Amino acid sequence: MNDLKPNSQQVNKQLLARRRMLKLLGAGAATAVILPETWLKPEVEVGHLPPHAQTSSEFVTLSNAVRAYNGTICSSGSGDEYQMTLDFNSPSGGVIAGTLVTQSSIYNSGVTTSFSNTLTASEISGTAFAGSISYTFCATFATATSVTTTVSLVTPTGGNSNTISTTMSKPSGAPSLPAPAQTGESGG
Repeated sequence: MNDLKPNSQQVNKQLLARRRMLKLLGAGAATAVILPETWLKPEVEVGHLPPHAQTSSEFVTLSNAVRAYNGTICSSGSGDEYQMTLDFNSPSGGVIAGTLVTQSSIYNSGVTTSFSNTLTASEISGTAFAGSISYTFCATFATATSVTTTVSLVTPTGGNSNTISTTMSKPSGAPSLPAPAQTGESGG
């Protein structure tokens, strides 16, 4: 039975022969430099990043922002109703109900308005990974003839999006209410 088990001298000769064969068959001198004469136990060091060095892997990409006039005055009477629609892509699937939309508008008359709104499930179509967002808000052009609207998102888990902008001319037929105002009146 002892004849079936190789002794340590036989094992060492086999390992040495394999190492030489690898050196000869490999990339010549480059392989010889890489392969040590004896095998060494690998060393692994594990560490942790301090909180300020850690980054969130969640980033939402926004695209195709469109601001459209709905043709009605908001039920609150604070302006005209507009629809904002934009596409999103979230590799981590973070766009869900509770995502915060921040929107600011700069009118060519010099007036700036902004609001934040938490999205509901009915304002998100597609999946949490990719789809579109569509919400309504109230605004008025008053004496302005164009507006640039900028939108960004923050997901419930703290992921951020890029900032996307769209410019719109005052729609024909849109009433001129007293002064630009904007509220996050979701759903009209």
